[in-house]
Amino acid sequence: MFKHHLDSKLIEDIRQSTNKGMAIGNVKFKNEIEKLTGNSMKPKKMGRPLKN
Repeated sequence: MFKHHLDSKLIEDIRQSTNKGMAIGNVKFKNEIEKLTGNSMKPKKMGRPLKN
């Protein structure tokens, strides 16, 4: 199916990005996607939001 073997780290990065609906790539690419979509491409902290 594929000519080249994919590194297991790359496969895991693709899975995590896909599951979170985030772009995969370098910081410059992610910043461009944020500008175009208006959505953050940085992971949010896990857990409940802090009360004010």
